[in-house]
Amino acid sequence: MQRLSWVIARRILRRTRRDMRSAALIILVPAAAMILFGAVFGGEIRGIPVAVTDGDRTDTTRSLVNELLETKEFDLVLSAL
Repeated sequence: MQRLSWVIARRILRRTRRDMRSAALIILVPAAAMILFGAVFGGEIRGIPVAVTDGDRTDTTRSLVNELLETKEFDLVLSAL
């Protein structure tokens, strides 16, 4: 099964190398999408709802959770500490 995947991937890469339009689209479309999303959202991420479950219950995990929640990016909506 893995060999078949490699054979198919190699065939697709070979065809893409011959067709420069497809190669350009493979590179340009994701780059354009990243630029567009970056412009739309502007890097301002605030108030992401987060639910936390701390199964380890050590000081390290508690401090990690506290540091994440002290930022303005996350809002704790449910906690099982």
